Amino acid sequence: MHIILLTGSIGSGKTTASRMFNNSGYRVINSDLIAKNIIKTDLSLQKKISSLFSDNSIFTNRVNWRKLRKYVFANNKDKILYESMVHTYFFKELNIILKNRKKNILLEFPLIEKSHNIK
Repeated sequence: MHIILLTGSIGSGKTTASRMFNNSGYRVINSDLIAKNIIKTDLSLQKKISSLFSDNSIFTNRVNWRKLRKYVFANNKDKILYESMVHTYFFKELNIILKNRKKNILLEFPLIEKSHNIK
């Protein structure tokens, strides 16, 4: 089994390349979709995020992405804390996916700075 990591900035062709790998039988895993799903569904993470930004209305009925983005990008310290929280849940989920893989996988990541959480 192969695992390929595809990364690049916006508009670099990740989606086009992902389609090609998908057509070749690879399972394509989009990291943005995994992270968004975790944020939408994990109540413990939602509580931590609400606490970080002191705002319980971010997750009322559904995720208020506009409000969440506003908080995340308001200052770098909170952005780093937010990413640390989300990445903990994200890499746990990703490791489960990779451990249970049954075919070749393409991991699509927008940008990679440094990560030591993939095992």
